[in-house]
Amino acid sequence: MAGIFGKSLCTPSVWSRINLPIRTGKALIDSIAASGVSAARLSSVPPESDKKVQAFGKLINVQPDDNKAGNTKATSLDCRAGSPDPKPKSLRERLIGDYHANPHLYNSFHRISLNADNSVQLADGCAQFVKCNKMGQWEVTESCVPEKYTLHITNLKDASDNHQRSKPDCKNIAVDFKIVDGRKTMTLEAPVKTRPIITCFSKLVFDQDPFKLVYGDSLPPLGMDELFARGKKTQESDNEFYEMSGAEHK
Repeated sequence: MAGIFGKSLCTPSVWSRINLPIRTGKALIDSIAASGVSAARLSSVPPESDKKVQAFGKLINVQPDDNKAGNTKATSLDCRAGSPDPKPKSLRERLIGDYHANPHLYNSFHRISLNADNSVQLADGCAQFVKCNKMGQWEVTESCVPEKYTLHITNLKDASDNHQRSKPDCKNIAVDFKIVDGRKTMTLEAPVKTRPIITCFSKLVFDQDPFKLVYGDSLPPLGMDELFARGKKTQESDNEFYEMSGAEHK
């Protein structure tokens, strides 16, 4: 007690102020709110919860401790959490693309295109001579041989302007293959001074050339350009179809 200008004032001692309990967490927030501080100064506390505060870009959860009543513990949730890992592709999604056998040979094509809508195109020829250009549907299943799969091609039709009205060949084929990953660099054998370089990273290796199953016993005649190209082909190279959608060209 102290007297100033005839009035008695009550001043708490230094020791009593030191011994006051320190209020933290929810108790401190409640005391600030009860003191009449404006809502703008309490903006760090979300209106939907008095157990969360925002600080330094992190969301802080203030939760009561299960062991000691009245105490608080804080856990932080980073507001900049990364996105989840992308979903791995299925076998069918991985196979979608264009596959060429001997892609380095100039003026020659031996191609299978597996499209996302389950359609397939088989094109084979050399120069101006087109031996095969057919459309159909494709599906893939696991093979009975380990590390191999089976490609099923059905409802083959001539890929012409009236493709929708053309009759199917009534020939369905199934052939086993395996997926081989690996870098393969080839130089395009073109009659130019600077020859482009093709780098492929994956291929389908079939047990036999799918086009032989399409042709059956009625193999079409060879053109002059193809006769020249045949000397640079082997039976194995006709069975290897390189994935060209992800290939690099320089």
